[in-house]
Amino acid sequence: MCKENIELNISKEHHIVVTFMSALNTSSLSDEYKTVCEKAFNKEDLNNLRVYNITQYEKLGPTKTTNESCLKYLLQGYSNFKGEGVKIPVEKVFLFASDTARKKVRIVNKKNKNLDEISEYNLMIEEVNTLDVLKRQLQDCMDKKTIEKMFSEDSILECPDVITDVSYLISNVIQMAGRISSYVANVCDDDSDVYLHADITGGPRDAVMTILAIVRLAQYSTPNLKIGQILYGNLNKTETGRIGHVYDAKRIYDLFDIIAGAEEFSRFGSVKTLKDVFWAQGGSIDVETKKNAIGNLVASMDQFADAVQISRRSQFEQSIQQLNRTLQEFDRVKAKFDETYKIYINKSNPIDLTETERHSLNAKANYDLVGLLTGRLKQSYATIVNKEKIDVCDIISWCLDRRYIQQALSLYVECIPDYLVENGIIIVNKHTSVKKEAPSETRDTDKKVKTINKSSNIYTLLTEFDENEEENNRIQSKCDKASSLILGVWKELLMEFSNQDESTTIKEKSSRQKGQYNSSSVEKAFKNQRVDVQCFVANFKAQLEDREIYIHDDGGLIKFFCASYEEPKNALQYKTLLSDTASSALEKQVSSSINGPGYKLRKSMFDLVIQNCNQDVLVKFLDYSVIASELILYKKCKRIYDLFLAEKIAVPAELAKDDLYRIMNDYYTLKPYRNAMAHAHDNTKDLEEDITSDDLIRLITGSIEKIQQVKAKIHK
Repeated sequence: MCKENIELNISKEHHIVVTFMSALNTSSLSDEYKTVCEKAFNKEDLNNLRVYNITQYEKLGPTKTTNESCLKYLLQGYSNFKGEGVKIPVEKVFLFASDTARKKVRIVNKKNKNLDEISEYNLMIEEVNTLDVLKRQLQDCMDKKTIEKMFSEDSILECPDVITDVSYLISNVIQMAGRISSYVANVCDDDSDVYLHADITGGPRDAVMTILAIVRLAQYSTPNLKIGQILYGNLNKTETGRIGHVYDAKRIYDLFDIIAGAEEFSRFGSVKTLKDVFWAQGGSIDVETKKNAIGNLVASMDQFADAVQISRRSQFEQSIQQLNRTLQEFDRVKAKFDETYKIYINKSNPIDLTETERHSLNAKANYDLVGLLTGRLKQSYATIVNKEKIDVCDIISWCLDRRYIQQALSLYVECIPDYLVENGIIIVNKHTSVKKEAPSETRDTDKKVKTINKSSNIYTLLTEFDENEEENNRIQSKCDKASSLILGVWKELLMEFSNQDESTTIKEKSSRQKGQYNSSSVEKAFKNQRVDVQCFVANFKAQLEDREIYIHDDGGLIKFFCASYEEPKNALQYKTLLSDTASSALEKQVSSSINGPGYKLRKSMFDLVIQNCNQDVLVKFLDYSVIASELILYKKCKRIYDLFLAEKIAVPAELAKDDLYRIMNDYYTLKPYRNAMAHAHDNTKDLEEDITSDDLIRLITGSIEKIQQVKAKIHK
């Protein structure tokens, strides 16, 4: 872009500066000055008079104040911020003014600065502070009216020389950032670019930290604010004396953005901040970075971020593989940089570097920096990178760790059916077919039947439900009725034996005593430790059979019941039958029973079963005369039951059908939540209204753990 076009664009921009105003750099009168001043000002106290210390700056010439060097660097076009020789039209300077900087000083100065000689006729006394001198010095660059507007009263924040209270310092940071934000909001158009430059040369020892904090806070709180140059004036020794140089420290400031960007990607999978830093046209990071290993790495991170948003398994896998390749490429290139450019690091004076060497050193610094950050990245992505085959369960867990609930649900619902087939948890009959809608032009008039083998169209196979809602409701009603009957018999029987005399067994009692279940009565009944457990179980089974409900003693409920009486600690192996709360309580009771009477623990077993077992757990061992036991326990798994019944699917010899039922019951429970999120509707049918994001994470995590456990049974 030509210089004329650049200057035209700059005229539409706004440039502001924030800095600390330094005290005037003056010294006492020399002997030569004293002699002349005695003649010129014979009534003055010469001890109260000062003279300016002039500092020569490269390109800028002589300066009288610390602050003018960086401002002139911008105003006179030496910064190259918008191109070589392009002047930056600073319109506002926000500055801190300490007590010393505001204090007026009596200074001896020349009336005509063009005369070199020190003459009593060419001297005058002026009473000025830093801001007075700074404004005068800037007249070489702009008119007085513009200068006065630049240093308006609302842009100056007064502060003491020494700040001993950190709270006061923080307050100053917030106030200054607020003034900058207000200025940008009131003066600048929404679509105009606003650049905030910083001069970190002057001020107290904590000035640099304070200014950087202001810049950071203003950048965050002001949407259209961009960070320009972070300038620093320093004196360097040369053969001819000390010469001032102005440096741009924006690359150091960029470290904050790069670190924040790496954290943003590590935690949230977003690469926007890193792209803004590394790929910003005209930024302090070399734009050639976009073409090298760093650029490739950032591009692959960007590709992965897109895959996270889209939530497709194939794109996830491709982007993870690409991320893994670019990480390896980066490590190789960085190792080559470390070896090739080692010599430049060892040079005693960086100023002696050639332009080529300096460019190479900057490139190496970029690789060193990103190299530090990739260690954290690899750690955060350890579960999904550096693997020959990517496991969809690992991807889902990774999403849950970062609370990408919608993405985790989408991957879970869409991928788990195929995953179960791919890992041998479901065996699909090779002759199994599934109805699939024809292309859109024949969708309403034609249906095609497509034969599937193994994992193709598994999602459709497992989620194609019977549309007869009335039949489903009838089955659900019978399941609920069976569960209610079982709990009723259980409570009634416990009430019966707990109200008997201590010398009487359940078997001997023929009539039932009506009343409320009383846990203290249960404790009393168990105190004598003569309850006939086997008789109780037989009685329980007999009463259920009268209602056409049959218990299959397959090693669960009855053994849990007996274990809790005969040897309390053995009951722990059946704790999965209980809720999480009850299971935890059971462990505490078993551990405390070492020093306590056993009957309390035995009594608690009954309490836990009656009060904390889910209805589904109690009916796990039942066979209702009309409904299969699987449908009583796994109420959402009618589709799986039908597929088993039709011999369309099977499970491997290492598994029981119950293993698949447990997984698919979770799947059918979670699927409606994914649909609700995807379509953003308020239809809460089949959904728990008060479910939280933490609940969903817990449900998905629990389901993934079940799948991994079942998978381990097959592949052990």
